[in-house]
Amino acid sequence: VKKNRTVIGKIIDVVRLLGKLNLPFRGHREDKHSLNKGVFKEFLEHIAKSDSLIEDHLRNSA
Repeated sequence: VKKNRTVIGKIIDVVRLLGKLNLPFRGHREDKHSLNKGVFKEFLEHIAKSDSLIEDHLRNSA
């Protein structure tokens, strides 16, 4: 439960930041091989580079 709360807290932080900056969440194409997956997904993938908890969540989520 603690792990899930930490993950959702970090995801909410990204949502708040994108809202504050008035940035779109989605990209033009969001398939696995797209170069631009959207600001939200790109931001989470960037965070995952230095956060093993987020990396694990992104790898194992549906």
